[in-house]
Amino acid sequence: MAAFLKLLKTALGYIFFFLPDDPFMPFIENMAGAAWLGWLNWIFPIGTMVAIGGAWLVSIAVFYAYQIILRWIKAV
Repeated sequence: MAAFLKLLKTALGYIFFFLPDDPFMPFIENMAGAAWLGWLNWIFPIGTMVAIGGAWLVSIAVFYAYQIILRWIKAV
């Protein structure tokens, strides 16, 4: 099992090496000094909305994965 994980880690390292850099990182780094982001986050809690949206997407994905697995074993 450890050899498989090491092989998987090496393979993913090679794949990620050939992928391009994140195109949004320069934009995010330039926005870090913007003072109005604090006010915007106070009016619209963006961090909280992202966390709730992420939890919702994960729960929907788990539901569909569970449904597919049950269909594969013909329980539904």
